[in-house]
Amino acid sequence: MSPNVFSYIDHPQLADLSKSPRTTDSYVVSCSKIYGFEPLVPEELTAEEGDCILGVQANLWTEHVAYPEHALYQLLPRLASMCEVQWCKPEQKDFEGWKKRLPQLKKLYDKLGFVYCNEVE
Repeated sequence: MSPNVFSYIDHPQLADLSKSPRTTDSYVVSCSKIYGFEPLVPEELTAEEGDCILGVQANLWTEHVAYPEHALYQLLPRLASMCEVQWCKPEQKDFEGWKKRLPQLKKLYDKLGFVYCNEVE
């Protein structure tokens, strides 16, 4: 399950477009937008349709990604928010708790020399 409005991370992740590398357009797919995604929304899917969903994925179309560091910036930390969409039941999700844990993940990004978006919306 990967609807454009939640999982296409070739879109900018910050509303202030001047803070990010140029991407496909101005439609923002922020960490909070991704984190709020619920792939199994009972009122939108039949039980049979829900049974067909195996998981979620994030999509990074690279025709507007100029270099590897740009790709990493587009991916991180949004992949971490998509992981919790996949792993957590809706009642277990807590975006504020996720943000409090994010500095630990950023330390790992720094240790590995990854480029990432340092702001979270």
